[in-house]
Amino acid sequence: MVSARGRLLWQSVSVAATVVLLAVLRLVEPMYWFHEDKRNQYVPAVMDIGRRLRDGEFPSIDPSLGTGGNFSLDLQYGLYEPTHWAVAVLLSYFDDLALAGFVWAALYFVVFAWGTTALTLRLNASGPWAVLAGVATATSGFAFFWLGPVWIPGLVSIAWIPWLWWALCGEVSARRCVGIAVFSYLVVAGGWPATWIVFVALAFGVVAETFACRDRSRSTREWAVPLALRASAALAGMVPAVLTVLPLAHASGYTIRSTSIGNSNFLVGNLADMLAFASPDLHGDLLTFGSQHSIDIPIYFAGWFALPVLWLLSWRASLVRTPGVVTGSVATALMLLATQAPSTFGPLRDPIRSLAGVQLFFVVTVAALACSNRLVFTRQRGWGVAASLVATAWLTWARDPGTAGVLGVGVAAVGVAVVTWLVARQWVGLAGVAALVGSLLLATLAFALNPLKSAEANAPSTIPPGRLSLGASARPVLAIYPRSPVGVQEEWFRDGVGRAFQRLTADTRIAPGYSSIRQRQWSSRFCVEVAQGETCPKIVEALFHQERQTGRPWIDLLGYRTVVVAGDKAQQAFASHAGSVWRVVDRGQAFVEYQRSPEAVAGRISEVVGSADISAVSETNESQSYDVQTAAGATLVFRDLYWPGYTAMLDDQPVKVKPLGGILVSVTLPAGSKGRLSVTYQPISRAALLGLPALGVLLLVATMVAARRIRRRGDGEELAESGDVDGDSDHDEPDHSQRLENPV
Repeated sequence: MVSARGRLLWQSVSVAATVVLLAVLRLVEPMYWFHEDKRNQYVPAVMDIGRRLRDGEFPSIDPSLGTGGNFSLDLQYGLYEPTHWAVAVLLSYFDDLALAGFVWAALYFVVFAWGTTALTLRLNASGPWAVLAGVATATSGFAFFWLGPVWIPGLVSIAWIPWLWWALCGEVSARRCVGIAVFSYLVVAGGWPATWIVFVALAFGVVAETFACRDRSRSTREWAVPLALRASAALAGMVPAVLTVLPLAHASGYTIRSTSIGNSNFLVGNLADMLAFASPDLHGDLLTFGSQHSIDIPIYFAGWFALPVLWLLSWRASLVRTPGVVTGSVATALMLLATQAPSTFGPLRDPIRSLAGVQLFFVVTVAALACSNRLVFTRQRGWGVAASLVATAWLTWARDPGTAGVLGVGVAAVGVAVVTWLVARQWVGLAGVAALVGSLLLATLAFALNPLKSAEANAPSTIPPGRLSLGASARPVLAIYPRSPVGVQEEWFRDGVGRAFQRLTADTRIAPGYSSIRQRQWSSRFCVEVAQGETCPKIVEALFHQERQTGRPWIDLLGYRTVVVAGDKAQQAFASHAGSVWRVVDRGQAFVEYQRSPEAVAGRISEVVGSADISAVSETNESQSYDVQTAAGATLVFRDLYWPGYTAMLDDQPVKVKPLGGILVSVTLPAGSKGRLSVTYQPISRAALLGLPALGVLLLVATMVAARRIRRRGDGEELAESGDVDGDSDHDEPDHSQRLENPV
């Protein structure tokens, strides 16, 4: 068992190795960590959230960003999780978005590697193998080449899974209960639902190991009660994490998201690819929208060293009791099964996202097995290693024929040979060092073999001024553009528009932005049905269509004073509807900019049905207030998109808020109304904001008290059984340190 000082040393080595590798690869390809969705959505949106937090504003919504402006609905922003706030504020100080994207990824790669190393050490692995597990898991395959550069919320969430497993290990104590609660909260509130599946797989593994390794000479209570305490502590962390989900659950009637079950083969990896884990150049073979192609990244090579370990183990029934083996094996099997799931399973999509869980559980299990007992090398075992290596090489080459794949398998083969030879010489610790070096080399080789192929590699990493000065225009600004290749999107960027949130700054607010959680009626009426904000030409006709209740065109009710249009069909349609009200004020490479003279509108009120005197008092993104007076009553229409959570108060009396056409906020003032009208968006009630964290704390405190009592009772029973009441027994002292380190 590694000492406390040794654990700190090996964890430091893991962090240092990860940082050095990241720094080297950043120098080689600085744009790699700022790609696709990360460039279109995550980095600019999170930096904007950070800027608003620094200004003292809670950034739940921005009406000027249209359907993409409700940040509270998108779980991936983790708007109710404090570590997300800290990261957002940190990133908001960067001017270089690509550098911000790298720092964001690097922070969580370090958390991932550090946690996996700490976990593997707690499972009684030696230092070199623990470092290997941490570095190989964090810098391999799907997590390293897709989550970090593209789906960063997946990395932010999955990075806490090894820490949760770490907290679940060992005998239950009050301190461990705190760890379980904290890391359960961070995993669930992290914002990536796919990680919840990883959480479930880990939970099944822990239960299976608790049952398999129970002391059959003791009562069921001896293992069931500690397991229940772990579950209670995890629940204590999950309860406040529900805050992240509440806004979306509350707005479910107004959002659109697939809830069906089906399989279009979109991002459903072939099982053969999952098993060919030795190559740093094997891409997942996918069937997407009726055509076959490979995903652009190597899916998995963290476990390349597994074959010699599995062949050289001294297999016996007692291996089941090796800490972490049952948990890791069960979780690995469940995650492999998840990679073969339907492409759409309710709100969950893209089962290839489960790969991050596969590599974590598999690598940790192999490392724990490698250090569980003396590895044995015989001629027969050597032939087994060779046969498995040939089979893996064939599978890898056959799935993706080419010199690059052969090169990757060749490097892995050399590594396997070296590790096997070191094991045969009984230098198991040195074999772990060799495997670590091999993992670093394979990560570098994979990076070299899989360059950034997108045109985004040449995109600017800062936001220079565009040809169209939209940041200086009266807000809000609507951008109408079709789905187009990346090269055309770069023309948009130079004009000053940018796809989705590519040009989101403190001064430039362009709708519809980016949103995977779209408002149902907005999407249906205005043909904005793609997360990145692309539209079809019929949006123009829909914008100029009259709303029945008010008799005004939707474009007026939505409050737009500046519209930029790209695409021949949309430009022709807008020109035919614009008339004399809208005039062309500028032209870019792809966009035509239209503006209209501002009308006398108070604040964000875009229309008054009836007669009322209104003057704006104050306005923020979340709230607005007006002095109002009406004799006969009136309906006020706001340009804010309607979501459940909007409330209105006339002085101290509530006024009903209703959606106009299912799209916009409207407030009806009764006859004789006079006073201060306040309209506020609050996606979570104050009772929930205070009550759920308080309930979680109370549950955690109760769990800690119970754990402490059980711990004291257990210590007392052990002393009584040994007969050493006064400390004078001749019996050997029980090894409490071993018991504390062993998992359930």
